[in-house]
Amino acid sequence: MQKSKKNLNTSMKLNEIETFNHLIHSSELYIKQLQNLKNDKNTINENIVSLKNYFDDILSSLKSLPANSNLLNEIIETITNVQTAYENNFYTEKINSISNVNLHNFINKLNSILYDFLPLMENIEEKLNQARENKYDYQLIINKLEKNLTVNDNLKISLSKLPIPQDGLNLYHQMEEILETYNEYNTKLKYCIKNENLSKKEELTKEFIGKIYEQTDYIYSKLLNQYNTLKHKIDSKLSISTYLYK
Repeated sequence: MQKSKKNLNTSMKLNEIETFNHLIHSSELYIKQLQNLKNDKNTINENIVSLKNYFDDILSSLKSLPANSNLLNEIIETITNVQTAYENNFYTEKINSISNVNLHNFINKLNSILYDFLPLMENIEEKLNQARENKYDYQLIINKLEKNLTVNDNLKISLSKLPIPQDGLNLYHQMEEILETYNEYNTKLKYCIKNENLSKKEELTKEFIGKIYEQTDYIYSKLLNQYNTLKHKIDSKLSISTYLYK
């Protein structure tokens, strides 16, 4: 019992060291990226995206560290405020520098990104049913989702490069939210499919399957709602009266 406890403690300490090292590495990258933002104005879009990614890594590491909860919360709140300030400053500079950009052109480009995103929202229920009947391979579904995730990441890059006119920031953020929600949906869906594939066939009752996909169904509904809301706003500004999803 003592040996087992000692091994567990050793394992925990190793995990803490690994997390701490990852935190230091992410922090160094974050500071370097701040310097890039200051010195390189030509790639500010790419730099701000990288800065956000490094910030997320730092936040994830901090939340994994076993520290005093009040102190940890204060640290997290402080660096979050710093990051938010940089992001707000970035958006302000970006908007001010192109305040004369035509809103109509911006909405057309945003609509194009939304159009390219649409295939990612394909309902895979039919393919899952085929896989349950041994008429389709679960792995093929997962592979398609992996490709979709790459497409989603590329759309994020395309969005980050868009110049934002004065009245376009709200639409810009709504598209950001859609891409982030899809990322969450895709990740959780793959996890659920892998769990289903590992389950015994006799376990795959309607109730059991419903329980596995309960959370992903909720996220998918949220995604549809976000998509429809943005699509409606874009269509109204472009004088298009179409709903792709109902």
